[in-house]
Amino acid sequence: QPDGMVVNAVRAEGGVIVFRGNDAAGRTALLLLSGPVTDLPDGKKSLTPEVLRLSYIKDPAKPDIFSLPKSAF
Repeated sequence: QPDGMVVNAVRAEGGVIVFRGNDAAGRTALLLLSGPVTDLPDGKKSLTPEVLRLSYIKDPAKPDIFSLPKSAF
C-alpha cells in the first residue's frame, strides 16, 4: 500500500528505516539498519551499520510480544 510505505527514514533514536510497508490486510514488513551514531566535525551525524533486521509483523496494532504487568515488580 503506497500510503503506508516509508523508505530511507532516519529514526530519532538512531538507525535508518530502510523500508517499511503495509499490505492490504494490515500486515507490515520492516527492514531496519542500526548501529552506533557519531557526531562529525561538520555537525552532521554518521551511522556505522552493525545490524540489518528484517521483521514481518502480522498485527502492528497488537504485537504478540509478551510484556509484564506494571505490578510485577
